[in-house]
Amino acid sequence: LAPNIVICNRKLGLFTAEDSVKPFDINANGHFFSDGIGLVLLKRFADARSDNDNIIGLIKGISVHHGGQGAFMAAPQFNAQVDVVNTAMSQAGIEAGEVDYIEAQGAANTLADSVELKVYDTIFKDRHNKIPIGCIKGHTGHFAGASGIISLIKALFSMHDNKIVKVKNYFNLNWSDDEAFACRIVDKDEFWQPKYSGGK
Repeated sequence: LAPNIVICNRKLGLFTAEDSVKPFDINANGHFFSDGIGLVLLKRFADARSDNDNIIGLIKGISVHHGGQGAFMAAPQFNAQVDVVNTAMSQAGIEAGEVDYIEAQGAANTLADSVELKVYDTIFKDRHNKIPIGCIKGHTGHFAGASGIISLIKALFSMHDNKIVKVKNYFNLNWSDDEAFACRIVDKDEFWQPKYSGGK
């Protein structure tokens, strides 16, 4: 609840002066903060199965990385982000062609969004079909320290409900019209039947 992060975001020009957050849109101009917390119960898979727990999802790989080489604090570093996604997929034992949904950061600032989109395009460019990208920030704003867990919960609900919710306030992709893009932003609610390992 300390004001430091708000002051820092304002000084860096990361806040929007509008009443909407526009992830991955060419007209994105920043975010605003929301207040909230998220909570999930984590348990070893073998223990959850033996206890007959209702298993909502399985986390098979994680990766955390900061390149430390950005032009300034809020400038994302392309190579670090590619490494983070590839490391998580490697830990999970999956290939790029097996991923069927991305719940993305979508900072709603044109620089950060363009780098994030370039990361996904680089990793998934050899796929035969475009992978859908979702993001919750257009609906809620930026949950700051709770952003990751809120995004995880949204992805779990999507798996449970077989539905991907559209990216709110997204209209025009922050990407050159002259270049193909390996993924697609979810611009309307759609049915999704996620892939399950071993039919489960």
